[in-house]
Amino acid sequence: MDNLLIGPLGMFYVPFLVGILAICLGIWHERKKKEEGRRRRGWKYLMFSVIGILSFFAGFYLGDEMHLGYTIFKSSGGPLTIFPFALIIYTLLFPVGLHISRERSLGFILKVFGISFLFFFLTFYGLMAYGAHEHYYAKYISVDKLSAPSDYLNLTEEELEKYPSLKEAIELANKSENGRARLKVHPDEWERIGNFLSEKGSHNIKVGNEYYGVGLICA
Repeated sequence: MDNLLIGPLGMFYVPFLVGILAICLGIWHERKKKEEGRRRRGWKYLMFSVIGILSFFAGFYLGDEMHLGYTIFKSSGGPLTIFPFALIIYTLLFPVGLHISRERSLGFILKVFGISFLFFFLTFYGLMAYGAHEHYYAKYISVDKLSAPSDYLNLTEEELEKYPSLKEAIELANKSENGRARLKVHPDEWERIGNFLSEKGSHNIKVGNEYYGVGLICA
């Protein structure tokens, strides 16, 4: 259990458990008090959801875009780049939200804390998932025309047909004025091209009478 809480899975589960626990305690407390004439508070819950989202984006802007994470904590990525600033913004906006809502009951405070806390981390996990997706698909090949390098491998037309993206990049390089081309490639084919060139021992190829240097780029 200790390893779960301090490991990567703990980073995922603990915030949700805290948020859900706070919401449950809030619901229990309000039911216990049985407040009469309780009106619907949908817009207030929405406001605190927005507070959670805005807090994270504000922390991201301050820590990453304005480079305060590196300036203060010498961190160029990771939790220290964003979370200290996001939590500061959160602690400022949460009391403002309570003041606007004009609600003072403990049950309400616990519920909106849980809601805003959940949306704070949902935003983080959403951006993390989006970044992982973009990183996985951000695969490119670059092709540069060369003049008879010392080491190269002969690539036949039949072999080239197995790698359509490489063939397309070569065609683009031939049409380019500077003899260069860069093309986004599906990760599977990007990996196959890299493995093929590594097995052959060179990233310089000869197709017909032309020589090309092939680069693999992962943004």
